[in-house]
Amino acid sequence: MGAISYYQINDYDIDLLLLLSQGYTQEQIASNFKSQQITPNGLRTIEKRINRLKEELKAKNNPQLVATAKDMGII
Repeated sequence: MGAISYYQINDYDIDLLLLLSQGYTQEQIASNFKSQQITPNGLRTIEKRINRLKEELKAKNNPQLVATAKDMGII
């Protein structure tokens, strides 16, 4: 049997999704997180987190990720 993984969406992910839904780029999200002292705030970490969210929510791109998150009531 294959292992089943469950990804818990947390406040960090919600903040990230909200900024994506407002049209922020990944670079702008990193800058925003740095200015608000939200960690982790490195660009590569944000890219990895977005990719993980896309994988978990079965989204092909960022607009679909945002739409799926809205449909699911996450944001």
